[in-house]
Amino acid sequence: MANKYLQAAEQVLEKNSRMLSVGEIWEQIQKEKIPLESDGKTPWASLGASLYTNAKKNDGKFFSQGNRPKVFGLKVKKYSSAVILPQSNSQSIVPKDNERVLHPLLSVFVHSNGHFEAYTKTIYHEKSNREKAGLNKWIHPDIVGVYFPFNGYKKETLELLEILQSNTYKLFSFEMKWELLADNYKEYYFQAVSNSSWAHEGYLVAPKIDMDIIPDLERLGNAFGIGIIKLDVIHPQESELLVPARTRSIIDSDTLDMLVEKNDDFKIFVDRVLKNKKTNEVTESNYDKILSDEDLSRYITEHNKIFQEKGLI
Repeated sequence: MANKYLQAAEQVLEKNSRMLSVGEIWEQIQKEKIPLESDGKTPWASLGASLYTNAKKNDGKFFSQGNRPKVFGLKVKKYSSAVILPQSNSQSIVPKDNERVLHPLLSVFVHSNGHFEAYTKTIYHEKSNREKAGLNKWIHPDIVGVYFPFNGYKKETLELLEILQSNTYKLFSFEMKWELLADNYKEYYFQAVSNSSWAHEGYLVAPKIDMDIIPDLERLGNAFGIGIIKLDVIHPQESELLVPARTRSIIDSDTLDMLVEKNDDFKIFVDRVLKNKKTNEVTESNYDKILSDEDLSRYITEHNKIFQEKGLI
C-alpha cells in the first residue's frame, strides 16, 4: 500500500523549485488542501518519519540535505545549493494547534516585563535521546529563559556587583498549556514541578485559566513554588503573573547536567549564556526572536483563527 504521507510530499515538492523542510511541506499540504486522512494525532510527525526513512533508502524517491532544518527534495529533480535556505531565527513552522504557537507571545511578555527581562529559547524535546513513551515531557521544559545582570551597566559596576554577589543571573523554566481547568491543572502543575528543578524560577503558563482553581494554585505555589502566568494572546505585554514563583537560591545541578547531555537545544542555550557572560553583551539573535510591534500584530492576525477556535478571544 502506497505511503499517503510520501504521496502528499511528492505532490508538494513537484511544484517547488527548492527543497523544503518537513514544516514547510506540511504547511503546503494544508494550504493546498491535499487529501490526507490521518489516523494519528501528530500527522506532521508521521510525515517527517516517512521522509527521513525514504531518504535513507537507495531506491527511495526522496533525498535530504542540511541539518537544522533538514530539507527534502525529489531525486528526479535538480536543485541548486543556493536555494537550500537555512532556518531563520524566527519561530519554526509548527502545526497551528501546537502549544508552541504561543511561545513568541510568551517571549514578548517575559522580555518586556520588569520581573523577568529575560531572553528565551524553545526546547524541542523531540531532539532528545529517546525515553519511554511520555517520559520526556516530565523532564524537559517547553521554553527556557535567562536574565542577564549586565544590561546597561558599566564594567566597574558589574565587577562590584559580582563581588557583592547581587543582581545575579537568573534562569527560568516555562511549561506552556492551552488551558488550566479543574480536570487537568494538577497533572500540568506537577509536570512543571518535575521539569523546572534546574531553574531559579519555574512557571506554568496558559492563556485560558479557570479562575475557580486559583486558590488551589496559590496553595500549591506555597508548597512547591511554581508560578502561574495567564498569557494574553492579543496583548501579550499585558499578561498577568497570577501566582509568583518561589526563587531558588540553589538549583538542581544534576538535572541541569542531564538536560545539557540529552538535548541539543538546551546545550545550545547554556553555551550561549556562557558566551554572553564572557563578553558581558547579549546577542539577541542567539535566542528566540522578540517580535517587534509590527511583527507581533501580524503574528496575532495570522493565528487569530486558532485563538478563536480555542475560545481565547
